[in-house]
Amino acid sequence: METYEIRLYGGFAIAAVTVLSALMYRVRQNHARQWPRAEATVGSTSVGETTSDSETVWYVRVSYSFTVNGDYFGGLTDRIVSSSASASELAPKLVGKTFPVRYKQSKPDTSVVLDDEWVAAMNKALY
Repeated sequence: METYEIRLYGGFAIAAVTVLSALMYRVRQNHARQWPRAEATVGSTSVGETTSDSETVWYVRVSYSFTVNGDYFGGLTDRIVSSSASASELAPKLVGKTFPVRYKQSKPDTSVVLDDEWVAAMNKALY
């Protein structure tokens, strides 16, 4: 097997994993839409970046907490932004803001932040 063939197969494998990952993300988002809702509060944020195939993606990592029946739970969500500057500007503004989170009723420590609910809450809170 020549180097070209290995790269070609590797490219297909990476593409397949990317598509599968995106599909699983959407399935989880749709499934979680049926879960109960709680109000979460942003406790802290950090800025990060990841690079693959010479493409850099910046994100704000949001740590949040919420209560269910008086018990505290928390989670993390990564919110992709357009640039490092955008991430650095947005991150501190999110602390203390509230947004809806969906949690699994039988296991409230499993939570999901739905993209459309996040955007609506942040548009209201920030603008």
